[in-house]
Amino acid sequence: MNFRKNARFFVWLLVSYVLTIHYYGQSSGTPVLESNSIHSSYPEYLVKDNTNNLSQQSTFIAYQEQPDKEIALSDTMKSEDKTELLGAEGKKQKLPWKLKHLNAKTTANSELWKAFQNDQVQLQLDYTSQGIIVRSTTPLQLLDVLKNRKDGIAIELVNPKSYTCGSKEYYTTLGRRTGSSSTNGTVLKPIYKKEFLRDLTKQRQEFEQLQASKARLSGSAKNKKTIDTTTWQPEAVSVLAGAISQNDSSKTVTANFLMIHKKRIVGVVHYTDICGDLSLRDSLPLTPQLVTTPLDFSSDDKSFSFQIPFARNSISPDHASMEVVRDTLKNYQIDRILIYAFASIEGIGKMNKQLYQSRADSIVGYLRKYIDHKTTITVQTGENWELFYQQLAQSPNPEWKSWSKTRIKQELQKPRVLKVWEKYLDEQRSASVRLETHLNVRDTLTYVQKYYKAKTAAQAAALQSFYYRQCKAGKLSPNMLFSVRYPETEEYNSLYHNQMMMDYECNRQHWTEEQWINHWHNLQTILTEKDSQTEMQYYAMNFILSEWDFVKSQNYKEKDILKLIQQVTSSDKYKSFETKAKSIFYINTLPGYLQAGNYRKVKEGVDFLFTYYTSQSEVVANRNTSLQLANFLIEMEAFKPAIQVLDNYLKKTAFDENIYTQYLKLVSLHPDYQQKRAYTKLLIEASQKLSPAKWCDLFMGDCGINFQVFDDYELRNLHCEKCAGIGNEAKQKTK
Repeated sequence: MNFRKNARFFVWLLVSYVLTIHYYGQSSGTPVLESNSIHSSYPEYLVKDNTNNLSQQSTFIAYQEQPDKEIALSDTMKSEDKTELLGAEGKKQKLPWKLKHLNAKTTANSELWKAFQNDQVQLQLDYTSQGIIVRSTTPLQLLDVLKNRKDGIAIELVNPKSYTCGSKEYYTTLGRRTGSSSTNGTVLKPIYKKEFLRDLTKQRQEFEQLQASKARLSGSAKNKKTIDTTTWQPEAVSVLAGAISQNDSSKTVTANFLMIHKKRIVGVVHYTDICGDLSLRDSLPLTPQLVTTPLDFSSDDKSFSFQIPFARNSISPDHASMEVVRDTLKNYQIDRILIYAFASIEGIGKMNKQLYQSRADSIVGYLRKYIDHKTTITVQTGENWELFYQQLAQSPNPEWKSWSKTRIKQELQKPRVLKVWEKYLDEQRSASVRLETHLNVRDTLTYVQKYYKAKTAAQAAALQSFYYRQCKAGKLSPNMLFSVRYPETEEYNSLYHNQMMMDYECNRQHWTEEQWINHWHNLQTILTEKDSQTEMQYYAMNFILSEWDFVKSQNYKEKDILKLIQQVTSSDKYKSFETKAKSIFYINTLPGYLQAGNYRKVKEGVDFLFTYYTSQSEVVANRNTSLQLANFLIEMEAFKPAIQVLDNYLKKTAFDENIYTQYLKLVSLHPDYQQKRAYTKLLIEASQKLSPAKWCDLFMGDCGINFQVFDDYELRNLHCEKCAGIGNEAKQKTK
């Protein structure tokens, strides 16, 4: 009896040993691409620390069966090679990891495949220094559809070499395209249900340990049994799929997801980089309390005259002289400008006329940058004969007074005479500019002190409002108004608060780091006051949302920002700004949430932004905002909302190539285009709508459409025909 038991034990041991040798003969430890496999390495921009995700986000292209048609050969191939090249078709390659080939019936019944197509299960790849990590932000839904212990996901790495136009390998490489295999490349070790469960178990244990630590610190719990774990909800599940070799850094690969049910491949999904950006910005209006009370100044109307010299034969006015005019324009309200532009009298008629007219035009062009449409400009031009006759009395030729102008011009053509008269002629090459004003606003301190003595805060408010409007119009020099110190009385509080807003809006470009910090500290002081005005709370909220990076550098907490938004927008005056303020908050915080793996908050913020912006018709119809919003959502891995944003724009506005090309890259995720050849047909149709350069560019670069779409013969042939000499991503990666 004992002998039989021992015999059975040794037979079992022998079988186990043989199976182990067979299994590990295929791979030992973490799968790595060997030298006799397809050489590959992921690009340098994907090699990141394991705490970071890809900056380029991704979507998926479901594998489609090919049309029942004859395979078209490349123009570079001989037609007699066709039989030989296609001879291997139909012979199934043996799959690694004991996987089974694709089966249409099994695919149709697979809950994992259905859940993915219905967007119930979401998958991402993260390339880290450890290797490729499979991540799902729907961990519970993923585990729910992995019914069998041998249900799971594998990563397939595909080399682009065979996809280049003119490559014979396109027709001979074993793969789904030729029907010779269910895989197109090297398959890393599958991740089955237990690996996902192991990661979630680890997360839960870490959560419980953290809760126990908090309980011990608070003294509210004596043992682990009192710990409440009902609040634990996994944000995501992440499992290392395997490392890939970096021995051959000149080549790169692309990755696919293989969906597995009971070790059978039930679906293939292409992983494609879709690049977005974080350029989306929005802002709230600044709302200083302005008054429209007219100013009661006793100053007289003034006028200012300036002489602007010109060099001989030049139409450019003297720079230093024009700067003096400019300063006056910025500090006075100008009603009328009179310009008299001259040329010296010795010049020939037509040339002189062109010269003095061009001098007048150059002065007008310069002054228009500093005046508004209410200012009138009067121009007179001519030869400066008036100054000439004034100069005669001091000249060596006073007798010329009785000469005709023609005779004088002829005399001045003589080199000896011209040399004597050059200093007088140089004075004639000039322009006179006269500014007429009705209000002197330069001496700020004088007027403010006058109002203080009169104790009329209302007049001071009118003056401040006037100055603010002048500052916004670019007519006041920086800091002219904001050096004023208001009395520290309740009567002047609103003026002091106004001044902070105006100082920020008009002068922040010139602030030093110390001024930024002082301004922030003043704001914080105001916010801590029990009776702080709602207007200043609104300004503080606006400042925080607009200067997010600076405020975060001052360690201001996000929960305090949300509390301030709620406090400010609870008032009737600012209630209408609530949703916009929250949208700016999410624009600023979502990138950090994503990097930290806080996917619940990412989804909450994405849903809010999508609802807010798509409810505004002016946003839907705005090209730049639509594209920026879509690209931001792409960065947040929210592909379906991004598709909807672009789709809304395309439906309601004129055709736009840039919007449409980004839409084409994204729309592969949409269920309507995961049907048989639907996506490749859309790309073929797009070749008629886009310029050749734009269409070919769809398949170029790291952010282009995955080169595996060229598994479709019709699309590949069209591309090789239209984009001859340009190539595609596959060609770029194999250079």
